[in-house]
Amino acid sequence: MKLRNLILPLVLLVLLGVGTCQAAECPIEVKVKLQPMGPADITITSVADVVTVQNVVINRGNVKPFDFSDTEGIKLAVSKAPPNEFNPFYALENPPPLRQKTLKFGETWMLLASTSTIKELEVQTNMGNWKFTFK
Repeated sequence: MKLRNLILPLVLLVLLGVGTCQAAECPIEVKVKLQPMGPADITITSVADVVTVQNVVINRGNVKPFDFSDTEGIKLAVSKAPPNEFNPFYALENPPPLRQKTLKFGETWMLLASTSTIKELEVQTNMGNWKFTFK
């Protein structure tokens, strides 16, 4: 019973990565929730009065972020799917270009990534580029 109580917190620590900037003036916080058999959840939170996220680069560009709230982009991605082929994950695997997002202090932006492993995430903002690494 005691071993079971120790394993659950360890599993949660492995699946939820929290990235922090090395610099004190970093305008954002990033959290990544990895799911063994599904896409990763990425949450970007503003800790500046106002910050504009211009781009998110995952694993040095090898994985593209997906903004689930961008319904126009989703429709565009789905419309490009090959006819006669049903693939519910087409938009996630072939996401539309990410649109920039302005966040006020405390606001969050949630993205998905079609990977279960994120080693590096770079967030490009109007206040500079910020790199986060995860183990």
